[in-house]
Amino acid sequence: MVMFQPMFIADFDQVQSILTLSAGVGTEVKHQVQIRIAGALEPLTITCPSADLSAHLASLINGYCHLINGDSRPDVWKRTGVKLKLV
Repeated sequence: MVMFQPMFIADFDQVQSILTLSAGVGTEVKHQVQIRIAGALEPLTITCPSADLSAHLASLINGYCHLINGDSRPDVWKRTGVKLKLV
C-alpha cells in the first residue's frame, strides 16, 4: 500500500489568485485550478477530472483564504470560465 504524506506548499495568506480553466476537445478535456502564490515563479496547477470538482476546489481554497485573511479582502478566485483549445 502506498502512503502519501501531506506536503506544505503555502499559507492561505500567500494565495494571490485562483483561476479555473478547461482545455481540450471532446473526451480529452482537462480541468485545472491554477493558484498564484506570493514569491513563486509559476502558478501551482492542479488537474481535476471534472469542471465541477475544479470549481469546488477553487471555492474551498477561496473560502479558507477569506477565513484566514478576513472578509474585507476581495475574492482570490476569478470565476471567468476560461476554455482553452489544445493544439
